[in-house]
Amino acid sequence: MMKILFLPRWFPIPSDPLWGLFVLNHARAAGMHHEVFVLYTDKSDEPDLVGKSPYFTELEGVPVCYNFYAPAKGAVAARLLTMLKMWRAWIRGWRFVVREKGIPGLVHVHILTRLGFFAWMVKLRYRIPYVITEHWSRYLPQNLYYRGCLRKWTTRIVVSGAGAVMPVTKNLQEAMLGFGLMNRHYRVVPNAVDSQRFIDPDMARHHEVFTLVHISTFDDRAKNISGILRVAQRLEKADKRFVLRLIGDGQDFNTLKAYAENLGLSPEKVRFEGAAKPDEIPGILGQSDLLLIFSHYENMPVVINEAFVAGVPVVATRVGGIPEYVDETNGVLVEPGDEEGLFRVLSDLSDHGTGRFDRAHIRQKAISSFSYAAVGQQISEAYQLAQEKSTHV
Repeated sequence: MMKILFLPRWFPIPSDPLWGLFVLNHARAAGMHHEVFVLYTDKSDEPDLVGKSPYFTELEGVPVCYNFYAPAKGAVAARLLTMLKMWRAWIRGWRFVVREKGIPGLVHVHILTRLGFFAWMVKLRYRIPYVITEHWSRYLPQNLYYRGCLRKWTTRIVVSGAGAVMPVTKNLQEAMLGFGLMNRHYRVVPNAVDSQRFIDPDMARHHEVFTLVHISTFDDRAKNISGILRVAQRLEKADKRFVLRLIGDGQDFNTLKAYAENLGLSPEKVRFEGAAKPDEIPGILGQSDLLLIFSHYENMPVVINEAFVAGVPVVATRVGGIPEYVDETNGVLVEPGDEEGLFRVLSDLSDHGTGRFDRAHIRQKAISSFSYAAVGQQISEAYQLAQEKSTHV
């Protein structure tokens, strides 16, 4: 058993328990084999959080050191000053964690690039190996957030120095390799799900009305919720019996809610329910016939893994890593932006139901792939590989 320090770019915070929840799930999975603790550093405008940082708490059994710092005010100079404060916070947080928990045997970075560079510096100073898990869709051609010569140069150094690189899909791995992010030890390790929390399909209720659910961060540029609403309008005009539950919050929530009103959608059929707590997601999925994802671009949203563990089939777009997991046994794929194709699929399913999908089989296959036991074993093997690699350097 090793001491493993997680360094995530995103992680659940008091004001947003869903922010980076997939990283917490990986920490819990890895914690089945190792002593895992987390250092999460971020800027905050809340004086109470900044004033007591760094501090340890426990989240789902995982020790977490929160270390918030106040962003600098102003224009051009503020960005540089905030960057310096960030580095100071990382160093302060590192020293606090080491004092409280001891020197880790390995550092696990989640989401590049800055924290990866910090882990690379730690490796140079203390000879502690690090591994990387990447979730971000920014490497995908539809996104193109991965730009800038300095970022690309730094990322190549960080990736090449890692003991292992674990993108959550093969598609993301290929996109990273396409940018020259080379490492001999790539291995796909999917997002993890606490399968014990999710409702067994045999316990799910039978619906009188076909119930669809969409769960996301309400970023319409990526998630194309406006396209879902236009298809819902067509379903309603075709007198289909359905309910669409829209779960989540984000920058476009109010705009999309207003758009639904402009489309004349019935609030009884199309329900904007806002953000849900993590422990509410299993019940929401268990009460649904179908998870609906209509993204323009995507990596592999963890809610798909959660739906499968709940035995719920998925209709999603053929983007990113989604086709690696969604097939005819557990869902239907449509092309991104194909509203006509989505309408036909949903119209057929609303008429005939989802009985052609074996919900128990969907759940069992998902547990074998996404449970803490399955993912934790894969992560532990990557740790062992990184340790062996470091001893032979």
